[in-house]
Amino acid sequence: MILLVLGAYSAHCQEFKKIGNEMYTEDGSAYSGYYRTYHDNGQSKALYHFKEGKLDQGVFFYDNSGKLTLTGFYDANKPDGLWQSWDHKGNVLSSARYDRGRKTGEWIVRSEHFDTTYSLSYAHNELLSASKK
Repeated sequence: MILLVLGAYSAHCQEFKKIGNEMYTEDGSAYSGYYRTYHDNGQSKALYHFKEGKLDQGVFFYDNSGKLTLTGFYDANKPDGLWQSWDHKGNVLSSARYDRGRKTGEWIVRSEHFDTTYSLSYAHNELLSASKK
């Protein structure tokens, strides 16, 4: 956890530029490390990790009160692994899986009031089935 905080702090002190889907430092080097953005009220908005300019590892998004609302993972700029979102009470709203940028497995998406749930099934980025519960 200390490395995470120190990495985010050092990224906050630098200037960055985005070229396409990659992040570079002001001297043109591909950035490796954590990068944090903030809401207008100073609360964390998002925390990203870059490796050689590309999104890599976990990403975390927060609402303006600082509560976690979405997490996901990247591998070389491609969504990879489990992605989940939560409502303001901490209930899971959605759960999805990627395999190197391709949708895979069962995805669950719930309405904000939990009165409707959608189940989607993917294989190799192709929708196989969808149902409403």
